[in-house]
Formats: sequence, C-alpha cells, structure tokens
Amino acid sequence: MKSSYKLLFSTAVLCAGLLACQKEFTVDDDLNPTDPPPVLSDSIYLDKITQLFPTGTAGDTVHNIIFRYDNIKRVTTIGDTLTAGSDYVYSTLQYQYTGTDTMPGKRTWIYNQEGLTTDSLVSFFSYDSQKR
Repeated sequence: MKSSYKLLFSTAVLCAGLLACQKEFTVDDDLNPTDPPPVLSDSIYLDKITQLFPTGTAGDTVHNIIFRYDNIKRVTTIGDTLTAGSDYVYSTLQYQYTGTDTMPGKRTWIYNQEGLTTDSLVSFFSYDSQKR
C-alpha cells in the first residue's frame, strides 16, 4: 500500500516538473507573415448535393441535385434526380439571362418521368431599377 502511494506521489511530482519546464510561446511583433497563395478556383459554388437513404445499405443514393454555371458564375441549370424503387423522376430548371445581368429573365422547368417529358413550365421575370 505504501509503495503505491510512493509511486503515485513520485508520478505526480514528475508530471508537475515536466509541465513546469514547458517552453512559453510568444509571438514576435516584427514577424511578417506571408500571404496565402491566391485561390484559383471558386470553391463557394455548389456542384452537387446528394441525399442518402438513411436506413438503406451503403451506396443507396436517393436524391441528387446538380448545379451548372456559365462563364460568369450564374446558375444556368439545376438538375434534380430521385431514385425510389423502379421509378426514375427527373426535373430540370433552366435559367436564361439578358446580357451580363445577374437576375434571370426566363426560367424553364421540365419534368420527366422514366425518360419521357411529361410537363414543362416557362416563367418570365421583369425587375424594376432596384432589382425587385
């Protein structure tokens, strides 16, 4: 019993001694940190959102939403797939813009079921000078 107390005490003293010898970290004011390299790709744009079936087996993809952009980073297409059993449903939202405007002027929604176009909807948008 005495030897276990001695071992515990000596371990505590050793740990305290090692922690007391820890080097203190200081930041020098005259250090000039270098800037990180510039980012060459835009990582803030979504490419795909995938939803998995929570109680299914590994690799059970239930839902995919796929985003496509034009050369000035405006959304041009949002594809939506849903796989549930044997049904395959696919819908697409296509956006069209006027010149370099960032607000869409036209949106086309196309709904497909099992590869056949079953419905579509075209919407036109107009905005005032404050983009409302």
